[in-house]
Formats: sequence, structure tokens, C-alpha cells
Amino acid sequence: MGGSDPNSKVYIICPGGVRSDGAELCHRLCSQLIRLKVDAHLVYIPITKDFDPDNPVYPPYKYFRAPYTYEVEDATQNILIVPESLTSYLYTLKNIRRVIWWLSVDNLFRDIAIQAVNHLNKALSSPMVKFFCFQKHDEDIEHWTQSEYAKLFLKVNKVPDEKIYHIGDYINPMPVKANNKVDFKRKKNTIAYNAATSSKIMPKLIAAFPKVNWIAIQDTQAEGVQKLLEDAKIYVDFGDFVYKETLPRYAAVMGCVVITGKHGAAANKVDINIPPEFKFEDTEENLPQIEKKIRDVLADYKGAYAKQKNFLDKIINEQKNFNRNVAMTLGIKSKTETEPAAIFNGLNETGVAVAEIMLQNEVGLEIEYVINDNKNNLRNPAMNILYENDDVFLVLDNDLREQKLPIITSDEARFLYNEGRIKKIIMLTADKEEEDFVKKNIQPLKEDIISTSFDE
Repeated sequence: MGGSDPNSKVYIICPGGVRSDGAELCHRLCSQLIRLKVDAHLVYIPITKDFDPDNPVYPPYKYFRAPYTYEVEDATQNILIVPESLTSYLYTLKNIRRVIWWLSVDNLFRDIAIQAVNHLNKALSSPMVKFFCFQKHDEDIEHWTQSEYAKLFLKVNKVPDEKIYHIGDYINPMPVKANNKVDFKRKKNTIAYNAATSSKIMPKLIAAFPKVNWIAIQDTQAEGVQKLLEDAKIYVDFGDFVYKETLPRYAAVMGCVVITGKHGAAANKVDINIPPEFKFEDTEENLPQIEKKIRDVLADYKGAYAKQKNFLDKIINEQKNFNRNVAMTLGIKSKTETEPAAIFNGLNETGVAVAEIMLQNEVGLEIEYVINDNKNNLRNPAMNILYENDDVFLVLDNDLREQKLPIITSDEARFLYNEGRIKKIIMLTADKEEEDFVKKNIQPLKEDIISTSFDE
């Protein structure tokens, strides 16, 4: 793709106001671009009738603190990234560099079908919207892939190698980092399975193990999913795997042995890189083999889990690899001269002093946030507090420049720390109770907690 202009703006088309794996990945990409100091914005697209353009962010995604806009600057140095399910937006601009991010394969065809059906009632009143379909006039479009499945699909359709860039993705970092804390002693003879699968053998497979507790799971964010997977020994998924699915990876980091079918992304050795003995065509003929594998895993759970170590290691490294791939694809050199930091309980004179000193001096840290859970402190008349929509800022104004520091909660700080948007937590006091609170609620590594010398 080559190096991007340092003045480039990146716009990411994203489904607005809804929760989906695709929408979450758009937020993760924007978050990591911000971490790389790229001027990146989400562009929310209404896909539901109740879409609110003034409040388009699905509530949990607000933790990403990703800016959004509805105005895209159509300039040659700028980049438009569009998921494969919304390719009609590629044709609304003329000059911008265009990228399709293939988060799945099948959703392209679903989008085409939806567009065709929607056009039936207005066939003579408006032209058919354009969508990507491998035409010659689209040869300038660049392609990012989330999976090996998508990469193979592009190759089959004769997209040249130099137009394909593997980006990957990563799942929620919090359960990934908690993998080393999985309590294997609490594991029970419980099997979780993908509730969305249409596989005809699942009812028979469940019936073959009447003494096993089978748990249907719809997605990773449903209530109680983490506890269910912490209890389960096995996760079974005979779904379509239209992309490198989230649930099997989430199950693996929670200590489950993963058994899949061979549809979509599960068919190759890269996306779901478990040993072949754990993959089956979900047919009646294979049912005895699948049942035997489940019995073997229940008899030697730890041994089976150890066989899937390569799969687990790959999941653990996905965030690092995603960050590297994005930077390499855009030609962005890592900015290592400063690390983003947050001041804990910094809404006081000491906190302002520390922030201003660090703003004026090259100390290897850049204050990005102030962490404060006590909303009463926001009424402090000595603080220059600014309210903008749902956000609150501490405003620093010195001889160099004005800076607005977002005021965030400890929950938000933990989220941003796991995203890599916060690298260091600055403690203004040596108070043991406050330090214990930070360790428990934000969960930084010991070396990422910095104590200042301002506590008299």
C-alpha cells in the first residue's frame, strides 16, 4: 500500500448504533490508528430505522473514545476504509484512496441481495446503487483481509497479490490477558456450543451425552458467558465460519478445547489452527468419530487442551500482530519517543501541576487522560472543566498550548490500557489504598505504575 501522507485522514465506514463483531472491529481499528497518532474517524452508517445520528455509538463502544464524523474530505492523501458489507459507499467519492476491509466473505453477497430487494419497488425511479463485484474499473481498490479465508477468496477472484494486505483482527484483550488465571480445577463435564449453528447433527450429538451439561452460547457478550466458558471443558462449533469467528477464540482463552466443522474459515489451517483431529465434516457418517473425540477429551481434558497450544498462542499474539500489520500497511513508523499516560485522581492542584510540567518538558510520557471516579470533584472551582456533549475535560492552558485532557473512570482506564491507548498510570501519592485500587480495578503491570515525587 505504501507510505501514507503524514497529513492523511483515515475514514472508517461503520454500522451505526448497533452491536456486531464487524462494528466492534471497526472501533478497534480506529482505536489502534489513534494510538499510532493517525487522524482517524468513524463514519457511522444508518442500518436500522431507529438510527440516531446525534447518538450513533452503541453504549459499550463509547469506551473506545473513537471520534466520528459525517463529513469525509475527498482528497487524494486521505483513505476510506469500507467493510465488505457496505461497499456501495466506495462509489460516493472520487479522489480518496479506497480500501475494502474483508471482515467476512459471505456478507458481500448478502449486501448485494439486500440492495437488489430494496430496489424492486423503485426500479424505474432511481438507478441501482453500485457495489463491488471485481470489475476492471475497481482495480485501484486495495484489499485488507481479516482472515485467510478472505485472502483465498480474493485470489480465486484474481485480485493481484500487491493489492492484498493481511491485517487480521483481535478479540477483547481482557479475557486474553486473563488466560493465565484460568482455574482448571473448576472445569466440569460441561460442553458449550454455538447456538447459531444450523447443523443437523447437533441435536443427535447432544442426545448422545445425556449426562453432560450442554450450554448454548449465542455470542461473547451475552450475560454470564464468561462463567459458562470457565466451567466448560469443550466448545463445539459447526457454524458457517463466514470469517475467523470470535467465539471459538474466546472459548480457547477461557480454557476450552475447541472442536469445529470444516465450513468457511474453519476449513483452512491458518484461521482456526487447531490440529486436524479436532475438525470434522458435520455429517451423519462422522457422528461416531465426533462422539469418540468428545469422550477422549473428557477423559484427558488437559492433554487435549495442550494439543491446541498453537491456537492459543496465536490468539494471545493477535493484538500485537494486528497493530504491526496496520502500521506496516499504512507505512507508519512507530512513535516510541513518548508513551501515553493517565493521572490517577488528578483533579486537584497537584494533578494539574504534574500535567503542565509534563506538557512542557520532554519526560518520555504524554498525559492523555485524567482518571477520576468521584464526579463531585468536577465541581471544583479551581479546575478549568469543560463539558462537551457526553464528555468532560480538564483544560490546561499554558504558554505553549491549550490541551484538553478527557476525564475518564477507572473502568474506562482499564479498557484503554488493554487497548494500548494508555501505557502508564501516574500516581500522585504513595497511598497504599489508592495503589491497591489501581491494581485491582485498572490492572496495570507493576512496571506501568509510576509514582511522582510531589507527595509531600
